[in-house]
Amino acid sequence: MASRTQTILVAVATMLSTAIAQKTWTYVNVVQPPDLLDPLQGDFRYHYAPVWVGNPPQLQNLVISLSSVPVFLFDTDCTYCPGNNTFDTTLSNTLKVDEQKWRWSTPELQGQAYKDDMGFEGQLNSPAQRFGVINYMDEDFYPRFREGLLGLAVHPNNETTNQHSLLHGMFKAGNMLNPVIGMRLGGSNPKITIGALDPNDYEGEINWIERTETVSKLQSSIQVEALRGRDDRILPFTYPMDTVLSTIDQDIFMPDNSVYFLNESIIGPQSLINMFPDGGFSVGCNITLRDRNWNDVYLPFSVDINGVNYPVDPKDLIRPRSGASTANTCRTAFKNSTIGEDPLTLGLSFLRSVYVAYRFPTEDCPYGHFGFAYPAGANRTETTKAQKPRTTPQHASQCLQLANPTSTPSSKKVNFAVKHQNSQFGDGMDETTYKVWGRPDDKWTPLRGVEDLPEIVLGMGEQNTFW
Repeated sequence: MASRTQTILVAVATMLSTAIAQKTWTYVNVVQPPDLLDPLQGDFRYHYAPVWVGNPPQLQNLVISLSSVPVFLFDTDCTYCPGNNTFDTTLSNTLKVDEQKWRWSTPELQGQAYKDDMGFEGQLNSPAQRFGVINYMDEDFYPRFREGLLGLAVHPNNETTNQHSLLHGMFKAGNMLNPVIGMRLGGSNPKITIGALDPNDYEGEINWIERTETVSKLQSSIQVEALRGRDDRILPFTYPMDTVLSTIDQDIFMPDNSVYFLNESIIGPQSLINMFPDGGFSVGCNITLRDRNWNDVYLPFSVDINGVNYPVDPKDLIRPRSGASTANTCRTAFKNSTIGEDPLTLGLSFLRSVYVAYRFPTEDCPYGHFGFAYPAGANRTETTKAQKPRTTPQHASQCLQLANPTSTPSSKKVNFAVKHQNSQFGDGMDETTYKVWGRPDDKWTPLRGVEDLPEIVLGMGEQNTFW
């Protein structure tokens, strides 16, 4: 017969194993534009992730921001809010008005603070998560944050700010396997993993570095050791260089990009180069929206981080020709940094070419860490993938002992809230809504008799499901 002590030990062990088993991870697919375009062709640079909000949940596709903490949604009655993905505050049974004022309100961006359940795929959830619901966005407010904003940053030492952080709230809820996310923003299978890093998403060793304090104090800040062009020639800047990783900006902002495009030994031979007043430049090419022949022009560019070189996909450095371009030229991803900002900003043009991991700060590890690797399936040589980090982060033993996922999570089946479409044009109108051609920031609008229109195919015989 088991003793009372043995029975207690077995019970404790069972409780611990159950608690461990309850910790999980999940992933969401990222909605991304197939190519990065000139802004005058439409504001299609944003990458979106789906978030469940409320009970019953409303599915919100929000702009991913690695440098921002808060989450905000657009109210159904929001003035000048771009997109059609609004949040109906009347549908959730658990929504509560927050006793605190939404701290990111400005005259140009006004909203109400709320608390409600929020999470990913029904697997990871933050109960009573603080967020904003925007009811007014000035028509000149920039960036437009189409559909709303998903801040994925966590502040290293400000609990008041972190009350608005979704990752912080989900981790404190106690069922997240690890305080980490992994991002693949480019390629054919873009996704974000939450709570674990999926080995199927990357190749090579993850190159971890600790977040650095920079001029702007953004949470997605690191240091870069070198920027390289043709034949690995280093651009003549002072290194290491304070750098912000931005999923909001699509371009690469550097102190003076003329050291790149005016130096043929770095940029390589180009048939034509045009400079613009905003610090950008274009090169001779015949790549258009219809004929995206990416082999028509080549811009060599790569980034050194902690002893490892990361090449950037050349097609993400070129924008297909538009009305903003001089004849037979295409704008590029390179622009000059604004005075007072961090010297270097690596936007989506870089981030789509790498796998990025973010070990966010927690009470037992108040240091943010970013990890880099090569996306699985990317065209990288074995020599490139075999590179090793130059150093190990100071707090690696404290912060980077992450549990590996042992199974693939599946989304829970739920009944989503049915959102009410309020027609602006009276009764009898079809309430299916569509974008307004040439006005990307307008709300989508209902069309009468749209179901009677035949389906048409645009472009090169492929249906474009993004815009």
